Amino acid sequence: AGARSLEIPDGWPNMFNPRQLSSRPTPLTLLIHQRRWRRVVGGRYFQSTEQVSNSFKDQKINRNANILAPENERGDPVLPLIGPLLRVEKVSKQFPGTLALDEVNFDVRAGEVHVLFGENGAGKSTLAKLIAGVHRHDGGKVFLNDELISVRSISHARSLGISMVFQDFSLIPQLTIEENMFLGSEQIFGPFLNKIEIRTQAKETLDRLGFDLNPTEKVVYLSRAEQQMVEIAKSFRSKPSVLLLDEPTASLTEREAARLFSIIQKLKSEGIAIVYITHRMNEIRTIGDRITILRDGKNVKTM
Repeated sequence: AGARSLEIPDGWPNMFNPRQLSSRPTPLTLLIHQRRWRRVVGGRYFQSTEQVSNSFKDQKINRNANILAPENERGDPVLPLIGPLLRVEKVSKQFPGTLALDEVNFDVRAGEVHVLFGENGAGKSTLAKLIAGVHRHDGGKVFLNDELISVRSISHARSLGISMVFQDFSLIPQLTIEENMFLGSEQIFGPFLNKIEIRTQAKETLDRLGFDLNPTEKVVYLSRAEQQMVEIAKSFRSKPSVLLLDEPTASLTEREAARLFSIIQKLKSEGIAIVYITHRMNEIRTIGDRITILRDGKNVKTM
């Protein structure tokens, strides 16, 4: 693996000096990507140089120092300077006759794809739905930006910046893309539907994500991969910082899956924390930065 040497730009705070850092729950962190610095909302500042990974600890770190960002085998920069954006601690969930989750620990960082891996029934989807507000946990804690949260519903999760794309799509085929994107949260002008504002916002969201879709096209005429894009675009109406994808390639062709992976890489480069659920071994190396293995509702290993 190689390394990229980047210099901290003038005017940025010294992230290794706690006196210059905000303790607010949504501070700015530095994300190294493609030889440039980005500000990412939702990371966590380090309070001392001891929290820097072992590969950095022998360097004298100061505001004018060069920061080396090691690369993984795919050539993506590894980001050891960013702490967890979202984490769950000892979370449990009981269904009638089944302990679906048994004191599971999990976290995901900004700009990372963390894969939840395991066979069917391992508890992957249950954990994701718990984070997304579909289920309430029976024990344990959930933290967002180091703040304890209690997610009450899907809409509450979205207001916190957590969105999920479910394995079973929630699109209505007879409606257009823009109508599906704003279904349940329509823009109105007085007593009337504000179609101009809906179309403008839908196009802005699709363009920002790089999706080549016509907002006025009906969903019934879209391919499965394009419907996946619409589901992702729906999630991004609320500008999420955490995106959960539940078995997104389950019904996609290889070509459609490759297109989805390129979309995920784009979202990752924007600092979105992505939880990717799969039971397919070949997808781990392609898309994952870290992997957590679940079996029978329990943590096996994170690596």
